[in-house]
Amino acid sequence: MGASHVTTRFRNATRLALVSSGAGLAAIIFAVRSGALEARPWLVAAVGGVAALAAAGALACAVQRLVAEGGRRAAAAGEAAAMAGLLVIIGVGFANWLFDYRGLLLLTEGEQVLLGPERHLRDVTAGPLGRVGGLSGTLELAKVELRPSPDGGFVPASRLLLATDAPARRREIVVAPGQPGRGSGAIFQQGAFGFVPRIIVQRRGKTLFDQPVQLESRRDDARGISFEASIPLQDQQAELKLAVDLSRLDERMKGHPVLGVALRRGEETIGAGELLPGHGATMKDGWQVGFGGMKMWSEIDLRRHDFHVAALLGLLTTAVGLCVWVVARWRSA
Repeated sequence: MGASHVTTRFRNATRLALVSSGAGLAAIIFAVRSGALEARPWLVAAVGGVAALAAAGALACAVQRLVAEGGRRAAAAGEAAAMAGLLVIIGVGFANWLFDYRGLLLLTEGEQVLLGPERHLRDVTAGPLGRVGGLSGTLELAKVELRPSPDGGFVPASRLLLATDAPARRREIVVAPGQPGRGSGAIFQQGAFGFVPRIIVQRRGKTLFDQPVQLESRRDDARGISFEASIPLQDQQAELKLAVDLSRLDERMKGHPVLGVALRRGEETIGAGELLPGHGATMKDGWQVGFGGMKMWSEIDLRRHDFHVAALLGLLTTAVGLCVWVVARWRSA
C-alpha cells in the first residue's frame, strides 16, 4: 500500500470523524440547553476532544497536500482554511463551555453591589473551570426606564453605573432586551423587571406595616405583564393585595403608574382604591393605606466574556475556505 493511499485513507477518516463528532457535539449542546438532556461534562469533553483532534488531523492533511503540490492548487488552500476555521470554532466552543460563568443580580434602583463576591449572585451556573474571581468593581442600578416597543407594548431598559477602584473610570452601561452591555470582564443582559412601592398600613393611628414591597412580575397571555403582591397582616387577620396599573402611561411611556390596593379580611372587603405616589386611602374600621413612592427593580443576567470575536473569525474563515474549496474542485472537474 503506497504512502499516498495511506494519506488518502487517513484524510477521509479524519473528515468522517470531524463531521460525526461535530454533529454529535452540536446535538449534545442543543439538548442540554433545551433541557432534554442532563449536563454531563465528561460527555462534552470527550466528544469535543474527538472533534478537535479530527479537525487538527484534517488540517494537517490539507497543509501537507498544499505543501506537496507547491501551493498551486486552490482546492488545497481552501480545504486548509476551512479546516483551520473549524478547529478555531470547536476550540472556542470548548473553551466557552469550560470557562463559562453566569448568574443573576436582582437590584433595586439606587442599590449597589460588589461584582466579585458570589453571595450577590443567584442561580449560578459554571463550567468546570468557570469562576467569578476575575470580576471587579461595583455595579449600581441607577434607573429603570420603560420604552415603547413596536408591537404596542413596552420593554425595560436598565441604566447601570459600573465603577472600578479608580473613580475616574466610573461609566454608564445601558442594557435592554437585545442590547447587552459589557464591562469589567462581564456581559450584562436585561432580564425581568418590576416595581417596588413603599407601603404604609395603619389602623387607628398605629402603624402596622411600613416598608418597600417587591411586586412579582408575571406574564399573562390575556393581560400581558402584571405586577402584583400580597401583604399578610396576620395580627389583624387581614391581607393587602397590590397591583400596578400602567394604563395611564402615554404612548411614550410617560406618566405615573397607578397602584391598586385592596384590603380584605377573609371574604370581607375592608376597602379598595387606586393610589398615586404620595397619596393614601382611608378605609372603614380606622384602616389607612399609604403609597409612599415607588422604585423599580431589575434582573441583570451576568456572564463572563465569551469568545464571540474568535468564533466569528473562525466561522468566516471556514465559509471562505469552503467556497474556495468547492469552486476550485468544480472548476478542475
